[in-house]
Amino acid sequence: MGGLPVEWFNNHRLLESIGNIPLAEAEAKYDLQCTESAKLARLNSTSLR
Repeated sequence: MGGLPVEWFNNHRLLESIGNIPLAEAEAKYDLQCTESAKLARLNSTSLR
């Protein structure tokens, strides 16, 4: 029973904030968002010239 609070803290509580998806999947989604945002920023800056 001693390991249950640690398991809950590490797996359930921390993953709830990212939609209960694996960390690798959350990181991949974040990287994709950053890449898309950077592309949009470049597009917007070139269209303003």
